[in-house]
Amino acid sequence: MNGEQCSTCRFWLVEKDQNQSVHESFGWCRRNPPTIVDHMARQAIPPVGFGGNNPDPEDIATVVNVHHSGLFPATFGNAWCGEYTAQGRR
Repeated sequence: MNGEQCSTCRFWLVEKDQNQSVHESFGWCRRNPPTIVDHMARQAIPPVGFGGNNPDPEDIATVVNVHHSGLFPATFGNAWCGEYTAQGRR
């Protein structure tokens, strides 16, 4: 392995309280913004009601609902994606 892996990338955030080594641990790639996950969005965001021109305020997706439907990609510390940037580099 050439050292370019998630555990040493500046964009990776490790899940805390794990007993594994950093290279075997689990975390999230924060290189890009979170992606909305369809099945989570269906549970968090209520469907829009039908009829009338004015939607019911309870039917409008709130920022909190959308926030709870998005996730950063989950990776293991020994994974690699091709957009690696060493820690400490800008």
